Amino acid sequence: MILTLLLWVALVAFPISLSWSIDDQIDWPLPLRDVMAVGTRLSPMAALFFLAPKVSYRRRDCLMYLIPFYGVFVFPFIIFWRIVRLPLRDWPSRPDERPT
Repeated sequence: MILTLLLWVALVAFPISLSWSIDDQIDWPLPLRDVMAVGTRLSPMAALFFLAPKVSYRRRDCLMYLIPFYGVFVFPFIIFWRIVRLPLRDWPSRPDERPT
């Protein structure tokens, strides 16, 4: 559980807090600052994009990150929990998933 929480902090909470910092403290023109803040806020989707297939999710499932509350607090925990528990895999494979 601790490793799952550490993954969430490193890959989700840190980019979100960094985006707040970019939004508040950088004196760039408004459109550029907004693009940087939104890009940083959505960067956890990249990690979920690469980790999801390893734990029987499809790559497009990383779009669930965009769902309010569920996307930031629930879905990444499911992915990270399964990554931590990968050696003890007990969840079923998807029917279209190749056996590893």
